[in-house]
Amino acid sequence: MLDFLKPDFVLNSVSEITPVLLREQKVEGLLVDLDNTLLPWGGNSFSKEVENWVRRTQAEGVKMVLISNSPWARLRDLAEKLGVPAVRLALKPVPFATWKALRLLRLPREKVIFVGDQLLTDILLGKLVKVRTAWVRPISPREFFITRWFARRLEGWLTRLWKLGD
Repeated sequence: MLDFLKPDFVLNSVSEITPVLLREQKVEGLLVDLDNTLLPWGGNSFSKEVENWVRRTQAEGVKMVLISNSPWARLRDLAEKLGVPAVRLALKPVPFATWKALRLLRLPREKVIFVGDQLLTDILLGKLVKVRTAWVRPISPREFFITRWFARRLEGWLTRLWKLGD
């Protein structure tokens, strides 16, 4: 039931996506959500842990594209800080912008993982474009009210249904 939303990986943070995991999974590219995946919702700076994770991941030859609904000026500035391309107006879970992000990676889909903090947007979108998915815990409890009120409640129910832990 609702297994089409079930992520391939459940992680505490992006830092658990290690070079070893990526090599084992034959992953060469990551599509990465921004808010509450890489930085707190609405934030404008990354933690040292996230910056180091991006650098280590890139040093391993893994390509990365940010994909977000954030305003373009903010997304562009944050992408530049990390040295990665970004795709705006994602309209997640609608797949159009994600197809553009996949074209930027120039990799077969089986070598890509979509990383995000929300089942109903990020993970569903990854499933729709037929890539593997990694669901990370949100960095901050602060987020868009619809996400907090609706999506997180559904996620809690699904987490218990799938016995994914707390």
